[in-house]
Amino acid sequence: MLKKCFSINSRLFLMVAIFAILSLGSGVYAQECCVNDVNEPQISITSPLSDGPYQTEQPSITLKGELDEDCAIQSMFWQVGVDPVVTGSVSGSTSNWLGWLWEAGDIPLQEGTQTITVVARDAAGNIGEKTFEVVYTPPGQTPQPPADSAKVLEQKKTKITFYFGSPDYDDLDRMSVVGYLKKDSEDVFEMPFDKDVTAKVEVPEPGDPSVMRQIFTQTIPAGTVSGTTKYRYVKSGGGIREMVFQSSTSTQLYFYLYIESSNFLPDLKAFMTVEAYQNYIKSIQSCTVSVQAGQDILWSGPAPLTPGTYSEHKQELTYNR
Repeated sequence: MLKKCFSINSRLFLMVAIFAILSLGSGVYAQECCVNDVNEPQISITSPLSDGPYQTEQPSITLKGELDEDCAIQSMFWQVGVDPVVTGSVSGSTSNWLGWLWEAGDIPLQEGTQTITVVARDAAGNIGEKTFEVVYTPPGQTPQPPADSAKVLEQKKTKITFYFGSPDYDDLDRMSVVGYLKKDSEDVFEMPFDKDVTAKVEVPEPGDPSVMRQIFTQTIPAGTVSGTTKYRYVKSGGGIREMVFQSSTSTQLYFYLYIESSNFLPDLKAFMTVEAYQNYIKSIQSCTVSVQAGQDILWSGPAPLTPGTYSEHKQELTYNR
């Protein structure tokens, strides 16, 4: 071990020299000092932290962590993918001759689930590994759990307001939902403070109700909301303005969603006349709202809609149970 091969006075040199070994090899002295070392390098990942597969909408990721090693580090790298396998180098620094801080930056991701493996080899030939699972979902898409895993979102009050008529009325659409998320009485619900939460709204195509058209989706990143008894996301600006989860009974969770300053059907609005667009909106007979926490918790449920208040530039669809 290095403790026995180097004096205290040589530690400063060692802190500089070990990292050079990452790219230059272990050298004769390191090999001699580490001949009896049988312990593999101990790698930990400190950023990002996740209690399950890490969810991201970014096409690359940076991992950071720590490494404990009794002997000199010979090489350290990351790899991801299967066909082809992509690899890259890891940078490091130390202020403690046995402890390292390392960083693997700009690791490219493929859509879907993948495992990144960080590998370290010491001068004695011992190899340590640490894996990190990532789910990359491009913006506008939501990873879907198996269909039979969805629980019921029971909408009680819903109102969607569409604006149209001129560019001045773009990005004014809004929506509110009041409802309950169903669960089994034995299920333990934990507020999703440490999970990405995605809300999605779909409507059936009037000409073919079997085809669903997504009109809105947004993900609230994990860690955006903090608390202990209620999840309440509040933010000004477009998109989700407020989202609330709150335990209500042993089998129900209160749910509230408010969206504003959005644009629900921009493609249709751009190519339809005002009259045709308003008639299209009036022909929408229901909407399905889904809310997903993390990768494996999903609530989803439809509500009927009927035309409500309208004007030259506005058409409401409402449901009030």
